[in-house]
Amino acid sequence: MNPFEKILRPPEVERIVDISARRGMRSSRGGVGLSSARRREIDRVRRMMDTSSAILMSVVRSYPNLDSIDRFYLDLLDSLADRNKLKHSLGALSWASTTIRKIKREIISSLRQTSDPVEMERLRNMAIARMNSILRRIEPEINYLRDIYSELRKIPDIRTDIPCVILSGMPNTGKSSITQRISTGKPEVAPYPFTTKGLLLGHMDLGNFRMAQVIDTPGLLDRPLNRRNKLELQAITALKNLPGIILFVLDPTETCGYSVREQMNVLRDISKTFSEKGLIVVLNKKDIW
Repeated sequence: MNPFEKILRPPEVERIVDISARRGMRSSRGGVGLSSARRREIDRVRRMMDTSSAILMSVVRSYPNLDSIDRFYLDLLDSLADRNKLKHSLGALSWASTTIRKIKREIISSLRQTSDPVEMERLRNMAIARMNSILRRIEPEINYLRDIYSELRKIPDIRTDIPCVILSGMPNTGKSSITQRISTGKPEVAPYPFTTKGLLLGHMDLGNFRMAQVIDTPGLLDRPLNRRNKLELQAITALKNLPGIILFVLDPTETCGYSVREQMNVLRDISKTFSEKGLIVVLNKKDIW
């Protein structure tokens, strides 16, 4: 299943500052006198900085361990984002969260040692300034995580622990019809990188409580691979990491709009790319031969 399904999108820096400041001021305690003033300022600083720190850390913890996810999903990640930049960005947010909490402890310690209301206000303003400075420092990393959020969330839920029947072949050769025919239930459309239609996902009942996935790949395995850019190829080769076979659908009638020679060229490409997988060629449209 998609390991990025539950990731969180970090708020913009301005939003983090606003949320933190509001929570800090809202929690201010009443009372009069020096002791009450000190408690009030300590409470403001604690709530404000705990809030910003927690927002950052919640984003970091929502991501899976990138070193332990399945190779299929890792390849998809590489087609959509820069893995090293993602790791760096998560590390930056983790550092900022820890640093903000450290500053909070320092400021609170100083607040406990002063009896001057003016100094208390100065320390609180210092806490705000230092927190803002740290958030501004990691703003590029926050923006990067915001940018890739939607694409990672749209990665399809494909099980990597059961066999797959991956259909390929040029457009209009009848792949979707075969997918619907051999699937136990109605296939579902799932988004996939660099496709406009998404994948068509179905399931086959193999008996004895065994299942297989049926995957139609419109827009992916339907034209020569030498016309693809590097990221498209990455999304295609991710399919190599799924267990199962390739089913290549060939239309000998050429009513699909492509000659048999053109279809055979695509078949050779796919056979070479997926050389470690079993490959079955299906001659379709027998009713009009």
